[in-house]
Amino acid sequence: MCIERKHWIGIGVIAIIIIGAVALSAFEEFRYSFLGNTRALYQTLASFDLVTKFIVFIFAAAIFLVSYLAFMRTESKKFLFVTIAFFIFALKLAIQLVDVFYSPGHFFAAPMENIFDLLVLVFLFFAIFKKK
Repeated sequence: MCIERKHWIGIGVIAIIIIGAVALSAFEEFRYSFLGNTRALYQTLASFDLVTKFIVFIFAAAIFLVSYLAFMRTESKKFLFVTIAFFIFALKLAIQLVDVFYSPGHFFAAPMENIFDLLVLVFLFFAIFKKK
């Protein structure tokens, strides 16, 4: 199951269009109150939060799968670190999505998110600076 490059480009274009639409909608609310009332911007962006989390989860899971397949093919330590990093990132997003439906915002607190983010950065650091 190999996704062709043109499909990835199409997915990227769709993501950019969605992000652009959200940004334009947020800008319309925000342009009259620059550095003033940010509540309208926050409310606009918050209305897309679940969709954004789901899209980011799909991308993280896809990158995890691609990096896992690359690791299995090459057995490179760098790919192992990238695979672990994106597994942790996808796991964090999966927990966030479950948290939205199971216990809205009470299960997965910000300090736990920070730990997951730190682990992702540590593994990406090792992937970048690991000698062959």
